[in-house]
Amino acid sequence: MRSESSHLPVQIGFLALVAAFAAVMAAGAAALALPIAIAFLAALALNPAVDFLEGAGLPRMVSATVVFLAFLLVTGVAVYLGGGALVDQIQELSANKEQLQQRTLLGLSNLRSALADTLPASVVQEHLDPQKNLERIESALGDMRPADLSFLGEAVTYIIITPMIAFILLLQGQVIYRSLLSLAPNRYFEMTLLLVNNIRRQIVAYIKGLGIQWLIMASIAAPGFMFVGLPYGPLVGVLVATTNIVPYIGPGMGAATALAVALMEPGGHLILPALAVVGVAQLVDNVFTQPVVLAGSVQVHPIIAILAVITMQQWFGMAGMVVAIPLASILVASIQIIYRQLKAFGAL
Repeated sequence: MRSESSHLPVQIGFLALVAAFAAVMAAGAAALALPIAIAFLAALALNPAVDFLEGAGLPRMVSATVVFLAFLLVTGVAVYLGGGALVDQIQELSANKEQLQQRTLLGLSNLRSALADTLPASVVQEHLDPQKNLERIESALGDMRPADLSFLGEAVTYIIITPMIAFILLLQGQVIYRSLLSLAPNRYFEMTLLLVNNIRRQIVAYIKGLGIQWLIMASIAAPGFMFVGLPYGPLVGVLVATTNIVPYIGPGMGAATALAVALMEPGGHLILPALAVVGVAQLVDNVFTQPVVLAGSVQVHPIIAILAVITMQQWFGMAGMVVAIPLASILVASIQIIYRQLKAFGAL
């Protein structure tokens, strides 16, 4: 009894040390949640290529280095080629601020004229006043603009930390994976293995599907807007492809962006061509991309999907809506696997 009592301070000290270490790690992980998440997703997407090279006889270090450098090279070239055009568009917008204000005011006036005969006069006067709506738009854009340059330090940190974490996960991902599996009791090892593999498979499939969806949408929208003569066509095309990622409301946001730019042109002759480009892009997305590319990555009932999107939007805003459906799919599949395994073991 005395021997057990003498061990108690040591046990308490050990648990306190572990708790302190866990608290420090949790605080650091919370502060770097975004770069860790990006690095984790990038490592998952690149890991099959690393495994392939390693299976061909290359050491893990060499395989991870080759794949990671190739990824950085491709990303850099894509940012240089695509980002240059977007930067030019943004610089043009900044240089022509007064002209853009006048064109926006003209577009709002055209919108008011088009809806004046179909809406009550009180609604038109209160909600469709061009000058007031222009002030609201400028106020909203001003709220989105950073108040100072303090965000640059955080951005630089993310740019440095994210590739480092991604490379470490590529290099030691399998070791970490096996270490986590080893923590599972032998009785539930099969269930844990199925669960982890299911989560990995769905995350990788969804990332690939989302990337392909964005690429197809941008490849249709940006050249289409340029072809019909829509101002800032490449920038609007990228915005349409990006907002399309957001479930349910994303396509409407993209169409509204294209319509807003088209309304700035006198006479409204670009409204129908701009909407036609959006319609073609959405037709390809609904008929081909989602059924063929994205159908296998997420399998969740529509009601569950809607509830997940609403809940995640309330908790995490627009980013929550993007991850809501794959997260719901992972949770539903995980619950099914756990239920089947526990029932097989007689635990339920």
